[in-house]
Amino acid sequence: MKPRNIAIMMFCFFACAAVLVALNIRAKMNGNDLESQWESTIEDLYDSSSTAYIHSMRYGSYARQAAIENDHARKSLFLALAYSEQVHEQMCARAAQLFGGNYTPPYYGADISTTTNENLSRSIAL
Repeated sequence: MKPRNIAIMMFCFFACAAVLVALNIRAKMNGNDLESQWESTIEDLYDSSSTAYIHSMRYGSYARQAAIENDHARKSLFLALAYSEQVHEQMCARAAQLFGGNYTPPYYGADISTTTNENLSRSIAL
């Protein structure tokens, strides 16, 4: 490697290190230490996971209602939406666990039993 390239790499390394140190000092001066930032990130992930869980349960309920009404196309749609929300919940929960959190899904006991058309309208409004 040329000495010029090594010098450029060293400069970039020290510049990045200086930026990281400056950001850390700035965060501490503003009263936002790194630990509280992680805690707020974990809380945001919990909120996102809980919301996805509730939506998943709601879409599952809608799918059951569509099955009762023999509306197989909308049942498939609601099952796909429920699965998508389950994946979203699992990914957020996994991220929270990797950051040191411990996620447990919220209790969701309400089973919405309205017509499939009303459920579809409600889903679009979400």
